[in-house]
Amino acid sequence: MLVTRTLEELREALASLESSKGKDGGLVPTMGALHEGHGALMRVARLSKAWVAATIFVNPLQFNRPDDLARYPRREEEDFRLLQEHGVDLVFAPSPEVVFPQDWVAPDLDLNGLDLPWEGAFRPGHFKGVATVVSRLLDLIPCANLYMGLKDYQQCLVVERLLHLRKAMLGLPGPAMVQVPTVRDADGLALSSRNLLLTPDQLARAKGIARTGPG
Repeated sequence: MLVTRTLEELREALASLESSKGKDGGLVPTMGALHEGHGALMRVARLSKAWVAATIFVNPLQFNRPDDLARYPRREEEDFRLLQEHGVDLVFAPSPEVVFPQDWVAPDLDLNGLDLPWEGAFRPGHFKGVATVVSRLLDLIPCANLYMGLKDYQQCLVVERLLHLRKAMLGLPGPAMVQVPTVRDADGLALSSRNLLLTPDQLARAKGIARTGPG
């Protein structure tokens, strides 16, 4: 598994993969603190027989509170092990300065209001930040397929809109989005990196919500 942190390392790794495995590959974007939900994305990506890249990048643009950004779980060593176990060919784990250098200009993305309701109403700017970083990562890692989990359904809608904009408005070639079903634990709770931040009481209540159904 090739581990890259700079743009130069990333370019060299991509050139090596394209030389040995072909131009088309797949991308699994993550913010780390990986779990078997991410593992499902990687397993589906591996079925394509193309190379698979994953990113570990805690994107500051999608956090509207500094304390939330600071608390987000980070466990890179464990993440690298899981990525290797799932046969990922390349991991890009950059710093914010590498992804968003001073001379970089953010694209003006019209998300057609998809970023505003539901979770977006409670986290202003969150989905704009998601769309911006995904667009940036696709500039850096051109790929044929982009793998996303349906657990974050609104995020999938936003990224679908982004891919449409890149193709129709910006004239950029774009990947196909491959949406992978939600992975849940034995109690029915959707696996999420943020579950690591829950207190025992909050975790118990979350599992109770997952068990709630009609009747």
